[in-house]
Amino acid sequence: MKDLMRSLVVVGFMLTLVGCGPAKVEQVEIVDTNEEAFLVPLESDSAGQAHIGQGLSGFEKQKIETAQVSIGQRVRNLGYWFTSYDWVRTQRLVTVDTSPVTRDWTQSPDTGTSSANQALEVESVESINIALPATITVMIKRGDGAKVRYFFSGQKLQDIVDGEVHGFFQKEASRKFGLLTLAEFNSEMDSVGIAILAAARDYFSPRGISIESFAWKGGVIYTNPAIQTISDELFIAENDAAVATAEQATAKKANEILVSKAEAQKDAAVTAFNARQASLLKNQLEIQRIEAETVKAFVENPEVKGTLPRVVPAGSGLLFGLDQVPTTALPLGEKK
Repeated sequence: MKDLMRSLVVVGFMLTLVGCGPAKVEQVEIVDTNEEAFLVPLESDSAGQAHIGQGLSGFEKQKIETAQVSIGQRVRNLGYWFTSYDWVRTQRLVTVDTSPVTRDWTQSPDTGTSSANQALEVESVESINIALPATITVMIKRGDGAKVRYFFSGQKLQDIVDGEVHGFFQKEASRKFGLLTLAEFNSEMDSVGIAILAAARDYFSPRGISIESFAWKGGVIYTNPAIQTISDELFIAENDAAVATAEQATAKKANEILVSKAEAQKDAAVTAFNARQASLLKNQLEIQRIEAETVKAFVENPEVKGTLPRVVPAGSGLLFGLDQVPTTALPLGEKK
């Protein structure tokens, strides 16, 4: 009986020890909407090391689509006691932020603190240093997160833009603008910018980086203050000349409009005068026709005595309205 009691005490004690070990608590992590997630194995089994031997395809196999991820765990022994253990993770969740990043490369190389805001610095054929302000927007498209992890070793997008992307644009701008004279800069900036953007997209797109837009922001900036002062004064003078030319063109246009109106008024006056002259001539011809017919009637009727009448047609305007007054006329040849 005593032996049984001792056995029960020992078993109870051991069960107590086992029950005092740390409990397994599920480790859950959430993937945000602007992130791509990858579940990376931490154990050194063949499946967990697939990404090392398989390159980019191994990284792509680790991609997961769920928004909530349960992290795998295992027991790790810490000693000889039953309670000497804990739980360790066998997986790690890696996320890639796909949010767009915009940079204004507008600061002069002398004042810019980093490539995050520093303009591109180039040199013309004449060895004149010039800063070119620009703006750029870069993003990681959905599905390209594995490429970014593989080629850029887990760097954040903003670090990639400030490092590799800025460096690529700096190199291409130096190479292309270095072939141009200072006089060619303003006329060639757009075409050179388009060529640099195309080259950058060809280089970064296979690496998971999408350059959405790139544009120059303003004109050239001379890093030499003396040259910049002269350039500013020249620009002001050219601008004043352009304004004067525009004002002169406006005044010339206004004068042309006044001349056109005067010509139209003259043409209208001439037309009105010609119409009046034509009306008078028509009336005169009508009077002559009526007189001729009257003479003809007088000749053909010799029994009619008297003096040939002077006939003026009604409505000609030459009778001063007398043709509108009713009168009583006697038949031709009769006497009162």
